[in-house]
Amino acid sequence: MKFHTPRLSDLQSNRTAELVKKTALAAEIASLRAKLARESPSEGNAADNRVRAIMGEAVLPDTRPDMVSLGEMLQEMQIINKSIAIFDGLIAKEKGVASKLLCQAEEPEVTRLGKAFAKAFVDLHASQRAYHEHLDKIQDTGASISSLPHVFINGLGDARDRSGTFFYSMRDLIEAGYLSSLPKEFK
Repeated sequence: MKFHTPRLSDLQSNRTAELVKKTALAAEIASLRAKLARESPSEGNAADNRVRAIMGEAVLPDTRPDMVSLGEMLQEMQIINKSIAIFDGLIAKEKGVASKLLCQAEEPEVTRLGKAFAKAFVDLHASQRAYHEHLDKIQDTGASISSLPHVFINGLGDARDRSGTFFYSMRDLIEAGYLSSLPKEFK
């Protein structure tokens, strides 16, 4: 039993890749902000490199001004966040497709198990009812039945109660399509 579609796996992988990028970028932004809190923003070295080139000296690798770099990183963070939000929506939609496919594939087995459950529940109801009715007949003779075990399944209530759990559970089983009708005791 698999809850997936090929597209769902791809979307989740792509979302994870964006989260990895976001984590790395957030670390870069935090590092730059910490630097800016300690010292003045760098203006980069473009002007110094132009002077070096004019003087015939070796040009250093370009560094961008800190504020420009920060602005670009923040803009990239917005793009990543938007991408993640879009992936979240697409993943939710694809999970709906995967759910529908899984439920369609599993419906025959769920129906088989539901019908077996319904039959067992009806049998339990009939057995409990017969058990209690027999104990009641003994007690109706005037005998004290305290020496006989008298078991109640409290959560299910009395099998003869039309407003009890048995009755409403039977109705739920009919509504689900696992029983065709109420047992004759409830009609």
